[in-house]
Amino acid sequence: EIFETIKSVKYCVLNAILTYEPSHCPHCNSNKDGHNIVKNGSQMVKIVFNRAGNNPILLRVKKQRFYCKSCQKTFMAKTSLTNKGCFISNDVKRSII
Repeated sequence: EIFETIKSVKYCVLNAILTYEPSHCPHCNSNKDGHNIVKNGSQMVKIVFNRAGNNPILLRVKKQRFYCKSCQKTFMAKTSLTNKGCFISNDVKRSII
């Protein structure tokens, strides 16, 4: 376990990589035939989770970015942990409600 203090809060920090082979483009729905969808770098995302013991958990995910040659748009790997564009996990939202 790696502990890190961010803005005077001590987090348990976990690192992860999220990548997969997409079946189609979410923008134009073209199927992955050959090399029309290619990997296009990555982006680091921080996701906040509930506490484990005394410290909140911070997950640093390196998400794969993809490029569709059919529509010339990019998209990122998706996870069910959070909604699109959000850094607070769905578990935290459920525990608040």
